[in-house]
Amino acid sequence: MNNIIIEDQKCSIEVDDTIGFEQIEAYILKLNIHVKKDTIISLKEQGEIKVDMTIRVDPHTHVIMKCQDESIKRKVQYHYFLSEGSSLAIERVSCSKESKSLEIVELNGYGASFNTVQRTIMMGKQRMDIVAYHNAKKTTSNIENRGVTLEDGSGYWNVTGMVYPGMTECVINQKNHIINLNNKTSRINPNLLIEENNVTANHSAYIGTFDEDIFFYLETRGIPRDKALSLLVEGFLTEGSMEEEIKERIKLILGGEK
Repeated sequence: MNNIIIEDQKCSIEVDDTIGFEQIEAYILKLNIHVKKDTIISLKEQGEIKVDMTIRVDPHTHVIMKCQDESIKRKVQYHYFLSEGSSLAIERVSCSKESKSLEIVELNGYGASFNTVQRTIMMGKQRMDIVAYHNAKKTTSNIENRGVTLEDGSGYWNVTGMVYPGMTECVINQKNHIINLNNKTSRINPNLLIEENNVTANHSAYIGTFDEDIFFYLETRGIPRDKALSLLVEGFLTEGSMEEEIKERIKLILGGEK
């Protein structure tokens, strides 16, 4: 396990021989990671941060990233370069007061894949941009985002998949879902920019709230509305194939917000 903790522009690390690591401390903290063997990376972000992180993955190498963001103010850019047969899987839990993030995915090698599952509790403004470039044949990007707006939270999400001519047999999946629990405005822009016919592409985007019929049903079972809301939010954010460790972290964060 490789551990990276970023807090108020300071970075502490514990890494093994599966990765190469370079750190440049400046106004924006720059981190360069070269993954040479199959590995797991744990990333925690806290305080006020400005980060530019680059991750390069060698051919036929597989990476799992477990990310926790509990920052106050966050401005980050991640740039991923995936070689032939490599994969990067990200599970992220985010609970920022204010956040602006850009993730750029370069699927440069045949058969490379990128999978991300992000769960976001928005307490303030959040701008999130994810762009996946399918630069090689038979590459895959699966992007799933779920968020809940609390207090003054709002989300502005741009999610883009790009396939160039001749990049056949690519798979692009996007699922984006925001539950609004305040009167702020959120927006999702799902974009599929595809210049090749021989691909599989799907996207979905939804912004709304929970159905009143669900509250009625739970209340008839003796569950008060505030408790029902807590259960629905927890279920919405923890549903899916996320690891139990990540699900427990979500429950802990929600417990602190109640």
